[in-house]
Amino acid sequence: MKYVRKLAVITVSLGTIPLAAPAAYPAATPASGVSAAATTTVRVSPGNRRGWTSVAFDAATNADLKSTQSLVKGPGRPALGIGSLRYAIGDNSNRVEQFRTARYDGKRLASVTALKYSTWQRSVDGANPQQPVYLRLNIDYTGDNVMDEQLYYIPANNGTVLQRTWQTWNAFTGIWGINGDDGPQNDVTLTQYLAAHPNAKLVNNGPGGAAGGAVDFQVGAAGANQQNGRFFLDAVTIGFSGNTTIFNLEPAT
Repeated sequence: MKYVRKLAVITVSLGTIPLAAPAAYPAATPASGVSAAATTTVRVSPGNRRGWTSVAFDAATNADLKSTQSLVKGPGRPALGIGSLRYAIGDNSNRVEQFRTARYDGKRLASVTALKYSTWQRSVDGANPQQPVYLRLNIDYTGDNVMDEQLYYIPANNGTVLQRTWQTWNAFTGIWGINGDDGPQNDVTLTQYLAAHPNAKLVNNGPGGAAGGAVDFQVGAAGANQQNGRFFLDAVTIGFSGNTTIFNLEPAT
């Protein structure tokens, strides 16, 4: 049986948005984490993907598509090195591009100590400002290794989005939507989510293999704010229990 991907529709407005803790969760401050035990920078290139894979599909039909992602130079001066990962979305508003890894599957959400990445985006036709790459985590909180919910970090819900400018987003201290984007007024911090689900862990939402993985940087299925645009990702920083890896996304040399 073909696995049906779970994807929430993401609709956001670009701009500065006031943040508010939802009443359904207790007020909390972000987890302080632990002192970094080690920080390692690794180069992700076409010849060595370091456990990351690029996949694409149509959210309306669930049909697999050929990914448009590529590791390229620029644009401008990226956050790290000389290059970045490029996504291309045309006029198909149902197209979803995912940059995923399974290397963190099974880890407890409470052990996260760093989640940060940098983005740059532009419109192709100039019709609409574009939403940056967003981050999705697949969560199991019942202990059966089956996905129960998905957390979405939406940059536009965490600050002012600029076009044609590199920006760095700290998802570890930011606010997240549960199973999609219902606006920042309904978002929660990771600390607030863990207060409700202390045993939450990361799990694959697919049957396993290279195309899966709990950690997913993606674009698409977001309406006009991610249509006819070019999107770039760099300096992906992920830490668990103080051990942090910075993924430097670079083209072939």
